[in-house]
Amino acid sequence: MEDVRAHQEGERVSTDTIDTSSDGSFLQSPECSNDSKVGRFDNDLLLRLLRCQSEVLGHITRKASTDATFSPIFTAAQEQLSPFACGIEIQSPRSGLVYHLAQQGLPKSFVQQGARHPLKAGKSLGALCIAEGQTILVPNLKNSSKPLSDELRDQMLETEIQAMWALPVPDDEGTVLGALTFYFDRPFEVASEDWNVVEFMADMASHAVIHRLSRQAKKVADSRFDVLADAIPGVVYQRIVTPDNQIRYTYISDAAEDLFGVSAREILEDPNALFDCHGEGYRENFRERLLEASRKLEIWDVEATIAARDGTTKFTHAIAKPLKQADGTVVWNGVILDATRIKEAEMEAAAAEARTRQAIVENLNQGFVLFDAEDRLIIANSKLRSYYPDLIAKSHPGTSLEDFLAAEHAACCGDDENCSTAIGESLSGVEERSLPDGSWLLVQTHKAEGGETVILYTEISELKEREAALGRSNRELQDFASVASHDLQEPLRKIEAFGDRLASRCEEQLDEQGQLYLERMLSAAGRMRLLINDLLTYSRVTTKGRPFEPCNLDTIAKEVVSDLQVRIEETGAAIDLASLPTIDADLVQMRQLFQNIISNSLKYHKEGVPPKITIGGTVGDKESRSYCALQFADNGIGFEMRYADRIFSIFQRLHGNQEFEGTGIGLATCRKIVERHGGLIEVDSVVGEGSTFTVKLPVVQRSETTKSDKMEKKPL
Repeated sequence: MEDVRAHQEGERVSTDTIDTSSDGSFLQSPECSNDSKVGRFDNDLLLRLLRCQSEVLGHITRKASTDATFSPIFTAAQEQLSPFACGIEIQSPRSGLVYHLAQQGLPKSFVQQGARHPLKAGKSLGALCIAEGQTILVPNLKNSSKPLSDELRDQMLETEIQAMWALPVPDDEGTVLGALTFYFDRPFEVASEDWNVVEFMADMASHAVIHRLSRQAKKVADSRFDVLADAIPGVVYQRIVTPDNQIRYTYISDAAEDLFGVSAREILEDPNALFDCHGEGYRENFRERLLEASRKLEIWDVEATIAARDGTTKFTHAIAKPLKQADGTVVWNGVILDATRIKEAEMEAAAAEARTRQAIVENLNQGFVLFDAEDRLIIANSKLRSYYPDLIAKSHPGTSLEDFLAAEHAACCGDDENCSTAIGESLSGVEERSLPDGSWLLVQTHKAEGGETVILYTEISELKEREAALGRSNRELQDFASVASHDLQEPLRKIEAFGDRLASRCEEQLDEQGQLYLERMLSAAGRMRLLINDLLTYSRVTTKGRPFEPCNLDTIAKEVVSDLQVRIEETGAAIDLASLPTIDADLVQMRQLFQNIISNSLKYHKEGVPPKITIGGTVGDKESRSYCALQFADNGIGFEMRYADRIFSIFQRLHGNQEFEGTGIGLATCRKIVERHGGLIEVDSVVGEGSTFTVKLPVVQRSETTKSDKMEKKPL
């Protein structure tokens, strides 16, 4: 602290040297230089002031009471100025109200009158000094009219106060914290040394007030922190990592005992008391992870499993933020949350999900196995184990995908090195698998976006049997086609040949009945040839089908109409042909389809009414695929809709040969052609008004196979 300013011994300063108002009552210290203030203290005064300084600093160091801290200042004031009373008024940093922090000699009523009042109310000398931010001196209260309020002046006079002196008490930055006030029961004349003495006292008061407010602020902050730490559902802590890699706790809340069963004091004395609660795996690399995070100043966000001292297993979640100090020490401020309830809820939810998943998987009619993104088995159902009894040991959770596939290969192939089911083929997407017992499985593998692998096993033994039966049927059909095209045709040709010779050479020798028999024989032979040809056409839809290629249906329709021109002229039919699209199809079979449907409309027309046939087509999308919808509408005789499915069956006719000739194979052939193309044929008819055939075909074929791509019977 600076040396006490000297004063000119015995010299008095009259009130004329103080800047006063016109009525002799202005309240401000003179604007004089430091040199004019500096004088010399006698030894006794200097010793008293030094003793005052020592006592104040001692009280501050010992954190003595407020009254004890300011008592040396008040004593020094009494010895130098002999005031009636003196005090320290400060403005609360929180509320802004002014109150007496300490006082000596003031009447109780006087203190209560000015207790906790707003700064602007001006109810005390200290409030005026703080508001002005400068010294206020009233040498003679009776001659003063400003700036004291009437209420304050009357109160002063009632307590026989005749003069007042107040000096601001600032902090280190010059902000006024309060005021040091002196009250006199006599008019007061200021000696030059008095200025130096009271400024010294104000300086001492400033130190005391700053420390007092700091202690109060720390106490409030500590109280708030304690309340906050107690309110947080976890353990609040401060941990430091020194430059030489020492780890210790400087603070930890009492909640540590509830969570870990270890008191805060134990942890502060020995951090291992806390670390020992964690599992061995956590402790092994804890130090290295913390030191690494301290070097990188990364957020500490760690979950852990602990064993409290009472043996309870708990789950924690620690979050802390690092702050590096100038000396290289890293301070970690954080909280350890009790995540037990959350973790247990997560575990229960996971268990419930696993149970639900297991129930769903077990109810599947297929074998099922699921691997995680790291190719570790998660779940497999009992259906899979029924297909592969030898796979049970490799179908438990944790088994690697590689081991599973190796075991599956062994179950399918045994020691057969030439077995077609090689390891790795199961990941090819879709394949058929033959088992040693003769059964068949369809294996479908799907790789999810998250990296999980799902494999489904569907038994297709019955399907394979049907496929084999179908193969046999196709072979028999091919054999029939061969017989029909050669063996049946040969005797039929002879019947027709000899019948024609008989008609040309012996017609005159036959009576009328014989000629009738001959005519009927030749007619039956013709119908037989037509039937054989139609059967050949029907059988060849699948056995002699050509690869799909782009076909212009508009061109095909025009060519078919041209081929049927004679029949069109005979019936007087009118054909209205709209523009048709190009699709992937078997060109020959598309011609057969158009010819059969148009011929059908020409055949079943109303007597005396020329046929009118309208052919059109549209293209639309269904299930992300484009389809062409062809419509063949006529004004023919129609039929009842209860026969709509029957007319597409082979040998099924609604009329006899006496009414309309035919074999009952034409529309059946149409349906077979459409199904080979993955399409659908349907009809809508009204008796006496006509029929409309609708054929729906894919615009683009997925492959050149004859597999039918079934469609729902809904309009595009």
